[in-house]
Amino acid sequence: MKRNIVIILITALSAVSYAQHNSDIRTQMDVEKNIFFTQHIGLTQEQAPEFWNLYNAYQKEEAELRQQEEELIEKGIADNLSEAQYAHIRASIAFNEKRRRESKDNFFKQLDKILTPKQMILFCKTTKEYRGMLLQRLKPTNSRHKK
Repeated sequence: MKRNIVIILITALSAVSYAQHNSDIRTQMDVEKNIFFTQHIGLTQEQAPEFWNLYNAYQKEEAELRQQEEELIEKGIADNLSEAQYAHIRASIAFNEKRRRESKDNFFKQLDKILTPKQMILFCKTTKEYRGMLLQRLKPTNSRHKK
């Protein structure tokens, strides 16, 4: 396990030092997330590649679906649409939400094949902890902008 952490840290430091300006922050966040999840879930060397391939594919799909939903909502707030158009947009939003639920269900079914039941629970816990950590990091930034 210590060897895994050393390999991840070396990779992380290399990736962070290689990244440039705008992608630097994103790359650093991705590396930190990788380390955070790998350590907290206790991924083995065999599990890690499968987990990260699945997780990254799910995150990409989720981002695309969120973007589609945002676009639908933007269309739907226009004042010059007919009731039929509003109804169509609302139906599209509902369908998009259904696709997101199905995507999440599929992700967890696939994850069950990679992680142990305990690791699945740790994954859920780690996801919440990581989001909380990110929100904490944003708080000082938000406070400065409110003044």
